[in-house]
Amino acid sequence: MTLRVDPERVGTTATAWDTRSLELTGARTLLAGLSGAGFTTAVRGPATAFTTAWAGLARTEATAAEAQADGLRETATLLLREDLVSGRSLIAFLAQLEETR
Repeated sequence: MTLRVDPERVGTTATAWDTRSLELTGARTLLAGLSGAGFTTAVRGPATAFTTAWAGLARTEATAAEAQADGLRETATLLLREDLVSGRSLIAFLAQLEETR
């Protein structure tokens, strides 16, 4: 079985997750900054609860997106490191081979 990882593609995907995290952080900031002052008394409480809940969700999802990006980068780094070790081992092995006739 062969496992093939394209480091460039993993990096691009990690960057996309970073972007998503930043977008969600921005949304959280906007939601957290909203005021219920423009609503009538009857709606102010539910509107504030709504924006507070969505701000919390955006924070949670931003954290998860950043963790996904970090995990992708770490996995790619570990796989590349193992490829390097395997390559060095193969070179060392091949250097010990002798032709027999």
